[in-house]
Amino acid sequence: MKNLEEKSLVVKSNRLIEASYRLTTQEQRLILLMASMIRSDDVDFHTYQIRVKDFNDIVGIKDKAGYRKTKDLTKKLLSRILEIRSERSLLQISWLSSAEYFEGQGYVELSFDPKLKPYLLQIKKYFTQYRLKDVIRLKSFYSVRLYELLKQYEKIGQRAVDLEELRHVLGIRPNEYKLYGHIKNRVIRPAQKELNSKTDIRFEFKEQKTGRKVTGLTFVIYRKKEEPAENLWEVPEEAELEKSGISNKELYEKLVKYFCLSNAQAQEIVKKYDTERIEENLSYVEDKYNKSLISDIAPYTIKAIKEDYRLQRSLFDIEKEEKEQEQEKRNALQRLSERLEEEYRSLKVSAAKKMRESLSEAEISQIEAMVEQDIEKKGQTGIGRDLFFRLGMEEHLARKAGLPTFTEWRQERMKELQK
Repeated sequence: MKNLEEKSLVVKSNRLIEASYRLTTQEQRLILLMASMIRSDDVDFHTYQIRVKDFNDIVGIKDKAGYRKTKDLTKKLLSRILEIRSERSLLQISWLSSAEYFEGQGYVELSFDPKLKPYLLQIKKYFTQYRLKDVIRLKSFYSVRLYELLKQYEKIGQRAVDLEELRHVLGIRPNEYKLYGHIKNRVIRPAQKELNSKTDIRFEFKEQKTGRKVTGLTFVIYRKKEEPAENLWEVPEEAELEKSGISNKELYEKLVKYFCLSNAQAQEIVKKYDTERIEENLSYVEDKYNKSLISDIAPYTIKAIKEDYRLQRSLFDIEKEEKEQEQEKRNALQRLSERLEEEYRSLKVSAAKKMRESLSEAEISQIEAMVEQDIEKKGQTGIGRDLFFRLGMEEHLARKAGLPTFTEWRQERMKELQK
């Protein structure tokens, strides 16, 4: 298990990093372990088999009732809900779809919910990667979540976050840590100490105030001097490739850098197929790509080489390929839409924050009253009321700051992209 921790990576989409959820430390460790078992070339989730002994070790269960406690832990995890927000929707989803125990055999099989695929599989853009060993022994759930949020902005070196947004993302309930001082002393300071002593980054933070009230924080992120995590898409040195039995570095490099295959995928292709077959199929794929008939180039390249698309194809094959190409176009539009939503969301948060800082308490109170009226008119009550209020405030403040609606902004942005 220790060897697994040393080598394993966790890769999550940034949207999943910023989702709102609340887990125990043990539950968080289990999710991290499962995420680290996903390979960069996986196109679907597998059933992840874990020995109960290793399971107990990784989540910190040490007594004789470990088997029962393990079953209790996964049972509770099946009911945990996380919220992933986009401009168009709010996805409420559980982490696991199933947990199956094999009595007397000492292992459990766990499955992620299929709707988590876009956030954990084949992620090429807007993702955060880190080593399992840097987080798996953290004792606080909040420490893990802060680590992910800061790791996401490590290259930038700092991250500003609204205090209410931080509460939401960390899953802090409205009746918990009501005062900023409570969050500072019971969440941020302990996490600061843990990250500094156990992970590859450390942080300092500055308080942002509106009047005398702390309304936001700016985290300053520092990377400690350690070896960086392995980059799955970085081409190894020539000597290292030769050790793996690969002599054609140029072809290998083309697969990785131009056709976006991971090292593992490129090695498999170069070892299994002859150079002529690979090159001719790459030409075929490049032609399709230049005609904008495909967008997600890596999976298509692998399929083209394996099924040898350079050969004469039947009408059935052609019709099937045309359907796949249409689907790939739709997928490309979907990815563009998600990217624009993420970009607009960032603009809206920034505009709302700046506008709030420029208003008086009386003006803010007026806007809050308007939002409350909107919520009452729409009958939005219950567990999601706080979320509706926060989003309503954000919307009103952004409009007051002069930010156009998403539809208006998207039209202008699309014009810019088409130039």
